[in-house]
Amino acid sequence: AFDADFKARQNAAFARIDANKDGSISRQEFDAAAGQPSAAARSAWLNFNDVDKNGRVALAEATAKALGSFDRIDTDRNGVLSVEER
Repeated sequence: AFDADFKARQNAAFARIDANKDGSISRQEFDAAAGQPSAAARSAWLNFNDVDKNGRVALAEATAKALGSFDRIDTDRNGVLSVEER
């Protein structure tokens, strides 16, 4: 039951992000899904992306983390996340 519920939630999340409903998530759809984060989410983002732990996130730090996350999932390196890759 847990596995079925987990898979259903994953499918629903994927469907929400796949704005044009083509069965894949483009980088633009991925970026748009972030929306406006809460204060707690912003703090967590800062802590995660502040690689050198100086209390600030440089563009290079944020870009490397964000692209790394997308690229880790995009296993065929085509710039699009498919249902299978998610």
